[in-house]
Amino acid sequence: MIRELLNPTQNANNLAKIGKTASGCCPGTAETECTYTVLIPTANAVNNIIFKDTAGNNKTVTFSPAVTGQAAVVKAISDALKANGFDDDGDGIPGIQARTLAANTEYSINGEVVVVSMLHNTSTTVNAGTARCVKRGLCRVAVSTFTGGASTAFTINGISSPLTSITPGTTTAAQVLTKIDTALTAGLGANKYGSIGVTDNTTSYDLVFYVPVNTVLVLGGVTLTLDRCGEAFTVA
Repeated sequence: MIRELLNPTQNANNLAKIGKTASGCCPGTAETECTYTVLIPTANAVNNIIFKDTAGNNKTVTFSPAVTGQAAVVKAISDALKANGFDDDGDGIPGIQARTLAANTEYSINGEVVVVSMLHNTSTTVNAGTARCVKRGLCRVAVSTFTGGASTAFTINGISSPLTSITPGTTTAAQVLTKIDTALTAGLGANKYGSIGVTDNTTSYDLVFYVPVNTVLVLGGVTLTLDRCGEAFTVA
């Protein structure tokens, strides 16, 4: 988890670092733990990141040269935060995560730092998504080669919310994502689940989404498996 450091101006390479919140030094100033996500085409070079510094002001860190590829971008983000009073304490949710969604990479920054945006391709600014600040136990659900159809039965904890009008090659990944989002909202409540990813394979879709522990999902008559359970953040 990314933490604001008690001494934000210390050398980034110091071995012992104390988080401001964990120190108990400053009642009423504890930072809120949240997840911020930014979606960027994997092939594009990333030029900068903007986040709130320890004084609450926008801080722009430019990557020179620009960085490409998940590992390089994650390192650049980490270095930018370390140089400005933040660090990953290695406890709980990883501070920075990256996952592939079709031709894009979703970067998640988790902890006590507010992420504003990232810039790629020199001129394209991508604002961070809605802050997710409610910690829950979530599990991953992965569905491969989903082909949809006129109507596919989908129940969430016994609540029916069919996925309708999905045609591979015609229905976009974004449209499928919206349909899943609508169904999960009906079954679990608005924003009470994690991120959703849809990969369009032209003839089918691969689905990945995160739901609370013990959620019962049945898609097309098949009970879906929940795995990789752990702590994560949701909007509500």
